[in-house]
Amino acid sequence: MSNPQILADKCKKISTILNNIVKNEDNIPLIGYPVLIGSHAAKWHISSFHEPNDWDLVATPLQTTLFINKVEESIATFKKIELIHYPGGGLKLVGEYIDTSTDEKSICFDIELVSEKVDLRNMKSIMSLNKEESDDEDESDKDDDYYYRHYFNRYKDFDDDFENPENNADDDDQGNTQDDDKIEFEMFNDSKPKISALMILELCHNIEDKTILPLLSNFLCIVAPLKILEALKTSHIYWPEDFYKNISDLHLLRILLAIVCF
Repeated sequence: MSNPQILADKCKKISTILNNIVKNEDNIPLIGYPVLIGSHAAKWHISSFHEPNDWDLVATPLQTTLFINKVEESIATFKKIELIHYPGGGLKLVGEYIDTSTDEKSICFDIELVSEKVDLRNMKSIMSLNKEESDDEDESDKDDDYYYRHYFNRYKDFDDDFENPENNADDDDQGNTQDDDKIEFEMFNDSKPKISALMILELCHNIEDKTILPLLSNFLCIVAPLKILEALKTSHIYWPEDFYKNISDLHLLRILLAIVCF
Protein backbone atom coordinates (compact mmCIF):
# COMPACT_ATOMS: atom_id res chain seq x y z
CA MET A 1 0.00 0.00 0.00
CA SER A 2 1.27 3.47 -0.90
CA ASN A 3 1.93 6.10 1.73
CA PRO A 4 -1.13 8.03 2.98
CA GLN A 5 -1.70 11.49 1.51
CA ILE A 6 -3.15 14.51 3.31
CA LEU A 7 -5.69 15.92 0.85
CA ALA A 8 -6.66 18.97 2.93
CA ASP A 9 -6.24 20.45 6.40
CA LYS A 10 -8.76 23.32 6.23
CA CYS A 11 -12.49 22.94 6.83
CA LYS A 12 -13.60 24.64 3.63
CA LYS A 13 -11.28 22.62 1.41
CA ILE A 14 -12.31 19.41 3.13
CA SER A 15 -15.99 20.26 2.65
CA THR A 16 -15.41 20.92 -1.05
CA ILE A 17 -13.88 17.48 -1.54
CA LEU A 18 -16.67 15.81 0.42
CA ASN A 19 -19.35 17.69 -1.52
CA ASN A 20 -17.91 16.39 -4.78
CA ILE A 21 -18.26 12.85 -3.43
CA VAL A 22 -21.83 13.46 -2.28
CA LYS A 23 -22.85 14.42 -5.83
CA ASN A 24 -22.24 10.82 -6.93
CA GLU A 25 -24.24 9.21 -4.13
CA ASP A 26 -27.91 8.24 -3.91
CA ASN A 27 -30.56 10.71 -2.81
CA ILE A 28 -31.52 8.56 0.19
CA PRO A 29 -28.83 8.29 2.92
CA LEU A 30 -27.35 4.84 3.50
CA ILE A 31 -27.95 5.19 7.25
CA GLY A 32 -29.52 7.88 9.39
CA TYR A 33 -26.57 8.53 11.71
CA PRO A 34 -22.82 7.87 11.95
CA VAL A 35 -21.80 4.72 13.83
CA LEU A 36 -19.62 4.91 16.94
CA ILE A 37 -17.11 2.07 17.20
CA GLY A 38 -13.94 1.48 19.22
CA SER A 39 -13.38 1.91 22.94
CA HIS A 40 -15.98 4.67 23.42
CA ALA A 41 -18.65 2.35 22.04
CA ALA A 42 -17.44 -0.46 24.30
CA LYS A 43 -17.50 1.83 27.34
CA TRP A 44 -21.05 2.88 26.47
CA HIS A 45 -22.05 -0.77 26.87
CA ILE A 46 -19.97 -1.44 30.00
CA SER A 47 -18.76 1.33 32.31
CA SER A 48 -15.79 -0.70 33.61
CA PHE A 49 -14.12 -0.69 30.18
CA HIS A 50 -10.87 1.30 30.11
CA GLU A 51 -10.92 5.03 29.41
CA PRO A 52 -10.88 5.66 25.63
CA ASN A 53 -8.37 7.94 23.94
CA ASP A 54 -10.46 9.12 21.00
CA TRP A 55 -13.84 8.86 19.29
CA ASP A 56 -13.86 6.39 16.39
CA LEU A 57 -16.70 6.72 13.90
CA VAL A 58 -17.83 5.27 10.59
CA ALA A 59 -19.76 7.87 8.59
CA THR A 60 -20.90 8.84 5.12
CA PRO A 61 -19.36 11.92 3.43
CA LEU A 62 -22.56 13.87 4.07
CA GLN A 63 -22.56 12.99 7.77
CA THR A 64 -18.89 13.96 7.97
CA THR A 65 -19.69 17.36 6.47
CA LEU A 66 -22.42 17.78 9.06
CA PHE A 67 -19.92 16.92 11.81
CA ILE A 68 -17.59 19.68 10.60
CA ASN A 69 -20.45 22.18 10.51
CA LYS A 70 -21.67 21.22 13.98
CA VAL A 71 -18.23 21.71 15.52
CA GLU A 72 -17.91 25.13 13.88
CA GLU A 73 -21.37 26.13 15.13
CA SER A 74 -20.70 24.94 18.69
CA ILE A 75 -18.62 26.38 21.52
CA ALA A 76 -15.72 24.23 20.29
CA THR A 77 -13.04 24.94 17.71
CA PHE A 78 -10.86 22.64 15.66
CA LYS A 79 -7.33 22.38 16.98
CA LYS A 80 -6.36 20.07 14.13
CA ILE A 81 -8.24 18.56 11.19
CA GLU A 82 -6.95 16.51 8.24
CA LEU A 83 -8.61 14.62 5.42
CA ILE A 84 -6.28 11.70 4.67
CA HIS A 85 -6.41 9.27 1.77
CA TYR A 86 -4.94 5.80 2.22
CA PRO A 87 -4.42 4.41 -1.32
CA GLY A 88 -6.13 1.04 -1.46
CA GLY A 89 -7.41 1.59 2.07
CA GLY A 90 -9.89 4.46 2.13
CA LEU A 91 -10.53 7.99 3.34
CA LYS A 92 -10.36 9.29 6.92
CA LEU A 93 -11.01 12.55 8.72
CA VAL A 94 -8.80 12.81 11.79
CA GLY A 95 -8.02 15.55 14.25
CA GLU A 96 -9.17 17.12 17.48
CA TYR A 97 -11.43 19.90 18.70
CA ILE A 98 -11.50 21.74 21.99
CA ASP A 99 -13.64 24.01 24.11
CA THR A 100 -11.46 27.12 24.26
CA SER A 101 -13.37 28.49 27.26
CA THR A 102 -12.23 25.66 29.55
CA ASP A 103 -9.04 23.84 30.46
CA GLU A 104 -10.39 20.45 29.44
CA LYS A 105 -8.29 18.31 27.12
CA SER A 106 -8.90 18.08 23.40
CA ILE A 107 -11.47 15.67 21.98
CA CYS A 108 -9.74 13.50 19.40
CA PHE A 109 -11.70 11.94 16.55
CA ASP A 110 -11.02 9.40 13.82
CA ILE A 111 -13.78 9.13 11.20
CA GLU A 112 -13.64 6.46 8.52
CA LEU A 113 -15.66 7.59 5.53
CA VAL A 114 -17.76 5.14 3.56
CA SER A 115 -19.88 5.44 0.44
CA GLU A 116 -22.22 2.97 -1.19
CA LYS A 117 -21.46 4.26 -4.70
CA VAL A 118 -17.97 5.81 -4.57
CA ASP A 119 -14.88 3.68 -4.00
CA LEU A 120 -12.95 5.90 -1.60
CA ARG A 121 -9.99 3.53 -1.72
CA ASN A 122 -9.09 4.59 -5.25
CA MET A 123 -8.54 8.22 -6.20
CA LYS A 124 -8.60 9.22 -9.86
CA SER A 125 -5.42 10.58 -11.38
CA ILE A 126 -5.25 14.20 -12.51
CA MET A 127 -4.63 13.10 -16.10
CA SER A 128 -7.81 11.03 -16.27
CA LEU A 129 -9.83 13.84 -14.71
CA ASN A 130 -8.63 16.30 -17.34
CA LYS A 131 -10.12 14.07 -20.04
CA GLU A 132 -13.60 14.01 -18.50
CA GLU A 133 -16.26 16.56 -19.33
CA SER A 134 -17.41 18.66 -16.39
CA ASP A 135 -21.09 18.59 -15.39
CA ASP A 136 -23.27 21.63 -15.77
CA GLU A 137 -22.62 23.89 -12.76
CA ASP A 138 -26.23 24.91 -12.24
CA GLU A 139 -27.44 21.30 -12.20
CA SER A 140 -24.75 20.40 -9.67
CA ASP A 141 -25.86 23.19 -7.37
CA LYS A 142 -29.44 21.93 -7.52
CA ASP A 143 -28.29 18.42 -6.63
CA ASP A 144 -26.32 19.75 -3.66
CA ASP A 145 -29.41 21.53 -2.33
CA TYR A 146 -31.47 18.36 -2.56
CA TYR A 147 -28.94 16.10 -0.84
CA TYR A 148 -28.33 18.49 2.02
CA ARG A 149 -31.95 19.32 2.72
CA HIS A 150 -32.99 15.66 2.56
CA TYR A 151 -30.48 14.61 5.22
CA PHE A 152 -30.02 17.70 7.39
CA ASN A 153 -33.75 18.10 8.08
CA ARG A 154 -33.23 15.32 10.65
CA TYR A 155 -31.48 17.84 12.83
CA LYS A 156 -33.18 20.65 14.71
CA ASP A 157 -32.42 24.23 13.70
CA PHE A 158 -30.54 23.22 10.57
CA ASP A 159 -32.72 25.26 8.19
CA ASP A 160 -31.57 28.57 9.68
CA ASP A 161 -27.94 27.58 9.26
CA PHE A 162 -28.52 26.41 5.71
CA GLU A 163 -30.00 29.75 4.71
CA ASN A 164 -26.96 31.55 6.16
CA PRO A 165 -23.93 29.57 4.97
CA GLU A 166 -21.63 32.51 5.66
CA ASN A 167 -21.88 31.64 9.35
CA ASN A 168 -19.80 28.53 8.67
CA ALA A 169 -17.07 30.25 6.67
CA ASP A 170 -13.50 29.27 7.41
CA ASP A 171 -11.56 32.47 8.06
CA ASP A 172 -8.26 30.72 7.40
CA ASP A 173 -9.29 29.57 3.93
CA GLN A 174 -10.05 32.06 1.18
CA GLY A 175 -12.07 30.03 -1.31
CA ASN A 176 -11.41 26.75 -3.09
CA THR A 177 -8.40 26.04 -5.24
CA GLN A 178 -8.45 24.32 -8.60
CA ASP A 179 -6.76 21.30 -7.03
CA ASP A 180 -9.77 20.71 -4.76
CA ASP A 181 -12.01 20.25 -7.79
CA LYS A 182 -9.52 17.78 -9.26
CA ILE A 183 -9.83 15.36 -6.35
CA GLU A 184 -12.28 12.64 -7.33
CA PHE A 185 -12.65 8.93 -6.68
CA GLU A 186 -13.52 5.85 -8.70
CA MET A 187 -17.05 4.44 -8.67
CA PHE A 188 -17.72 0.99 -7.24
CA ASN A 189 -17.86 -2.03 -9.51
CA ASP A 190 -20.93 -4.04 -8.47
CA SER A 191 -19.02 -7.30 -8.92
CA LYS A 192 -16.53 -6.46 -6.15
CA PRO A 193 -17.19 -7.58 -2.55
CA LYS A 194 -18.36 -4.95 -0.07
CA ILE A 195 -15.76 -3.24 2.09
CA SER A 196 -15.95 -3.81 5.86
CA ALA A 197 -16.91 -0.21 6.72
CA LEU A 198 -19.93 -0.42 4.43
CA MET A 199 -20.95 -3.69 6.06
CA ILE A 200 -20.77 -2.02 9.50
CA LEU A 201 -23.24 0.67 8.45
CA GLU A 202 -25.60 -1.91 6.98
CA LEU A 203 -25.46 -4.09 10.11
CA CYS A 204 -26.17 -1.07 12.34
CA HIS A 205 -29.05 0.22 10.24
CA ASN A 206 -31.75 -0.78 12.75
CA ILE A 207 -29.75 -0.32 15.96
CA GLU A 208 -31.58 2.00 18.38
CA ASP A 209 -28.73 2.65 20.86
CA LYS A 210 -27.46 6.20 20.38
CA THR A 211 -25.16 8.70 22.06
CA ILE A 212 -23.99 12.29 21.55
CA LEU A 213 -20.46 13.50 20.84
CA PRO A 214 -18.93 15.87 23.43
CA LEU A 215 -19.81 19.57 23.00
CA LEU A 216 -22.15 18.75 20.09
CA SER A 217 -25.56 18.78 21.72
CA ASN A 218 -27.58 17.47 18.77
CA PHE A 219 -25.08 15.34 16.85
CA LEU A 220 -26.32 11.79 17.39
CA CYS A 221 -24.36 8.61 16.70
CA ILE A 222 -25.49 5.00 16.65
CA VAL A 223 -23.52 2.87 19.12
CA ALA A 224 -22.24 -0.30 17.47
CA PRO A 225 -23.36 -3.48 19.28
CA LEU A 226 -20.89 -5.67 21.17
CA LYS A 227 -20.84 -8.35 18.45
CA ILE A 228 -19.56 -5.85 15.89
CA LEU A 229 -17.02 -4.41 18.34
CA GLU A 230 -15.73 -7.91 19.06
CA ALA A 231 -15.35 -8.65 15.33
CA LEU A 232 -13.48 -5.38 14.77
CA LYS A 233 -11.17 -5.98 17.71
CA THR A 234 -10.44 -9.50 16.43
CA SER A 235 -9.10 -7.97 13.22
CA HIS A 236 -6.84 -5.63 15.22
CA ILE A 237 -4.83 -8.41 16.87
CA TYR A 238 -3.02 -9.01 13.58
CA TRP A 239 -1.42 -5.56 13.82
CA PRO A 240 1.80 -5.40 15.87
CA GLU A 241 0.99 -1.93 17.21
CA ASP A 242 -0.76 -2.08 20.61
CA PHE A 243 -0.93 -5.86 20.33
CA TYR A 244 -1.24 -6.58 24.05
CA LYS A 245 -3.86 -3.87 24.54
CA ASN A 246 -5.91 -5.27 21.65
CA ILE A 247 -5.68 -8.81 23.03
CA SER A 248 -6.80 -7.60 26.46
CA ASP A 249 -9.72 -5.66 24.98
CA LEU A 250 -10.73 -8.64 22.86
CA HIS A 251 -10.82 -11.00 25.83
CA LEU A 252 -12.93 -8.52 27.82
CA LEU A 253 -15.38 -8.05 24.95
CA ARG A 254 -15.78 -11.82 24.59
CA ILE A 255 -16.44 -12.16 28.32
CA LEU A 256 -19.08 -9.44 28.12
CA LEU A 257 -20.66 -11.09 25.09
CA ALA A 258 -20.82 -14.40 26.92
CA ILE A 259 -22.55 -12.72 29.89
CA VAL A 260 -25.04 -10.91 27.65
CA CYS A 261 -25.86 -14.05 25.67
CA PHE A 262 -26.16 -16.25 28.78
